[in-house]
Amino acid sequence: MRMNPKGFTLPELLLSTAILVFCLSSVLATFIQSSILTGLARNIAKAKTHAEYVMENIRAETFTNIPQSNAMTTWSAWSLNSDQINTLGLTALNGETVVTTVSGTNPVDVIVTVTWTDTGGRSMSHAIRTLVSG
Repeated sequence: MRMNPKGFTLPELLLSTAILVFCLSSVLATFIQSSILTGLARNIAKAKTHAEYVMENIRAETFTNIPQSNAMTTWSAWSLNSDQINTLGLTALNGETVVTTVSGTNPVDVIVTVTWTDTGGRSMSHAIRTLVSG
């Protein structure tokens, strides 16, 4: 009499388990990478929003209030740290600073640079630039 086995053999179970582990680890790695990239994109968008906020306030200034210099000069009125950013109703990024520099006389070259530290401890920055004339 011959036995008719029902079920899987041990090598079949091991192979199917290995395939399942490989597929799940690939999906998990993709999910983790997507989460990291989403966080990076969110921080860049927030930094861009903060730079645009500062730039719009600078555009609202009268031209005579904008410092004018032949050399690149930091404009302290619109250079902010994390605490100052939070008091403006914005949520500061980790270690965020906003530095506004100006150069020229007419037009004035205005650069707003936002710098922060991402979750991996890397220093990140985003800058926008415009010319203002009076």
